[in-house]
Amino acid sequence: METPYASRVSKRKEFMPFDSLGDFIKAADAVGEVQFVEGADLELDVGGLTELNAERGGPMLVFDKFAG
Repeated sequence: METPYASRVSKRKEFMPFDSLGDFIKAADAVGEVQFVEGADLELDVGGLTELNAERGGPMLVFDKFAG
């Protein structure tokens, strides 16, 4: 007997061509749609940089190695 949850998971796979977030980031990076940001302050920089990047139509930002 199939549960309602199992049915939702199998349907969701049709809309998720990547197995993980890491796979998605690698694919986006391969086509030049990712900019990696290291050393940003989580409270002071991330929101502002994300907002400015979105307004300018920039690539996806991936934040890593936060300051502090």
